[in-house]
Amino acid sequence: MIFENRVVQYPTRKRLNVISVEKDLNGEITSLVVEETLIEGEVYNVGTPLDERTLNLMINKYYYQKESIIFTQGVPSSYLITIEVDQPTTIEILLNTTYATYSGVTYTDNTCLFNLNCNTNMTDSGSGTMNLVATITLKKQGTNDIIGILPINYQFVYQPSGSGD
Repeated sequence: MIFENRVVQYPTRKRLNVISVEKDLNGEITSLVVEETLIEGEVYNVGTPLDERTLNLMINKYYYQKESIIFTQGVPSSYLITIEVDQPTTIEILLNTTYATYSGVTYTDNTCLFNLNCNTNMTDSGSGTMNLVATITLKKQGTNDIIGILPINYQFVYQPSGSGD
């Protein structure tokens, strides 16, 4: 990956918008709360974005947008999982439980998509929440060298049969 600086017409120009002013008993300003707004003018080169996604792709060789995944017993649900990688990759999915399954693994360019599905046929005595992990192993295509192991955390909420909810 090649890094590029952001190049703009006015790199240091900012507007300070006063949000609040505090004064002492003599009327002297003791504190200002301001909001800073960049006034860059024309953008000549947007540069390399430095955000969670870009840095994870550079360092870990993959990126996954973490989200809360909660399955509820008896409620059909599915979450689309998107994993971006920096090179052609194969994927192995290992679910450490029978409470979830996966389906529809597809690849487009350097993105892998699959569905993490709730197994709605599971029954349990009692009620509560289980914290579970699906382990995703990313391997370099052709050599099967491991690029990374990505845990996807999810919850399964179960209720006794006939609870009505």
